[in-house]
Formats: sequence, structure tokens, C-alpha cells
Amino acid sequence: MKHLKAWSVVMLCCVFFNNIVYAKNLKRGTKSIGGSSSYLLFGNTEYDDGDTTERFKIGMTFGSLVRTNFEMGAGFEYGYNEYEYATSTTKKEFYTLAPYVTKHVPITSLSNLTFTGQVSFSKTKHENGNSVTYKTWLVSVGWEHFVSGSAAFNFSLNHEESFNDDSEVVGQESTYTNIALKLYF
Repeated sequence: MKHLKAWSVVMLCCVFFNNIVYAKNLKRGTKSIGGSSSYLLFGNTEYDDGDTTERFKIGMTFGSLVRTNFEMGAGFEYGYNEYEYATSTTKKEFYTLAPYVTKHVPITSLSNLTFTGQVSFSKTKHENGNSVTYKTWLVSVGWEHFVSGSAAFNFSLNHEESFNDDSEVVGQESTYTNIALKLYF
């Protein structure tokens, strides 16, 4: 039985060492460009008053690996929301600048785990002409899979919370999934 445990430990070490040697390491100085888009249509099912939310977002990210597997960058996003209530409709568009940091943790020769922290600054313009500035904190954990030597899809679970100009919580807290494409060169 002792020999079986010893061989199990040796085999696990070999598998672990093999994954480190052949893992998808992203080298310092590598640049990245990425993009994503999303569409959300949400209906209120709690009440039967016909409230719906429609949202479209499109964004780009630009980054650089400042250390092996450690990326810093910024994202830019445009979005449009339309809220339909039983008696009225509200529309708004927003522009976002979002600096981020991502730690890539190699797990296989084609895959990395990603851990991202981001703070974003948004300017929202309502249809009545009012503007509001928001700050949003986001944390994300994802799985990055390379489909070629330089192209990867990232599947992530994100959680964010928004604050208004006065740093008060505005009740916009959400957890959602995202799929993005990123190119490394």
C-alpha cells in the first residue's frame, strides 16, 4: 500500500511538471487586443405589468503583459439601454473606460485560468439630456482556451457593483457570464 501511495505522488508530480513545462505561458511584452458584444432582453416575471429591459453593448480591450502571465490594459465600451414600463419608456446610452489587470494561470498547453479585476468609469446620457457618471467594480474568473497560437476565447463569470457620482451604491449589482475573443501578438 505504501508503494501505491508513493507511485501516486510521483505520477501526480510528473503530470503537474508536464503541465508547467508545456503550459500556455504568455511572455512579458506580448500585446493583446480583444472584443466582445452582448445583447440582453429581460422581462419582469415577478409582476404581470409588462416591464422589459433591452441592452446592447460592444467593447474592445487593449493590453500588454508586464510580466509573464500578468496583463494590464484598458477596455472601451459603448452601450444602449431601453427600459419599457407599463406606462412609459426610458432610453439611455453610455460610454465606458475600464482599466484592468488579469492574472493568467496556465493549466494545459491550450488553456489558462484567468482572474481579472477592473474598475470602470461610465458616462451615461439619458434621453432627457441628463448625464450621470458611474464607477463600477468588477471581478471575474474565467477559462481561456487557445484555438490557435495567438487566438483565444475567454469564457468568464463576472460580478460587478456600480456607484454614482456621490459614491453611493445605486442598486446596480449583477452577476453574469461573458464570452470574448482575444488575439495575442
